[in-house]
Amino acid sequence: MSRRYWIVGASTGIGLELCRLLLMRGDQVYASARRLGELEQLASQYPNLHCLPLDVQDSQACEAAAQRIAAEGGLDVLVANAGVCHYMDLPEFDLAKVQQTMQVNLVAPMQLTALCLPMLKDKGQLVYVSSAAAYLPLPRAQSYGASKAALSHYAEIMASELPRQQVQVSVVYPGFVDTPLTAQNDFPMPMRLSASRAAQIMLRGMDARRSTIRFPTSFILFLRAIALLPTPWRRALIRKTSRYKGKQPS
Repeated sequence: MSRRYWIVGASTGIGLELCRLLLMRGDQVYASARRLGELEQLASQYPNLHCLPLDVQDSQACEAAAQRIAAEGGLDVLVANAGVCHYMDLPEFDLAKVQQTMQVNLVAPMQLTALCLPMLKDKGQLVYVSSAAAYLPLPRAQSYGASKAALSHYAEIMASELPRQQVQVSVVYPGFVDTPLTAQNDFPMPMRLSASRAAQIMLRGMDARRSTIRFPTSFILFLRAIALLPTPWRRALIRKTSRYKGKQPS
């Protein structure tokens, strides 16, 4: 039996590949993004794809999109995948970038959750795409890492509040995935996965209704092991990868 999905952040990368997988098996997919591009091409091949142009920073547009989905039959699964990443080199502090990162990566998923809960069907699912960066504070990722860690924290609270027999909350922790977002990175990205492979792993975890979906496993374990080190050791190790050559804390 087909299910109804709303994938927010579906124009490229994992979101787009997840759409392909769901469409090929016959699920109904509402796909949202600022730029539809390849989604419109997919829509010509798959009548079960419904394109909803959306900027998650526009709260009224989010409400309108949710109202349409509710009017057309409700929802089984929300996938909050939209994200933005701005790296900052100290002593830079760009407040506009920080605010956008928090709005897209944290506030928008919270609003989407509030909009979707009333129309979520029994045995529904909320899927939040966090990041491996939520496990370990990394240089230059001040706003990105903080937003993803906060999203994970929010998701865990939702999982505790909602009856699991009615709503499953899943948190996804991707490592480096080959996407247009990571293509902007100017540093080595170990154990990087293709977007199609990442989407396959993610969908398998979603179908199994796993609480946590992590990939690649070895990379996540490496980050978590560093996070468990005594604080002075952890900070010293991370500091070695920093580009900032100004005054260092003692």
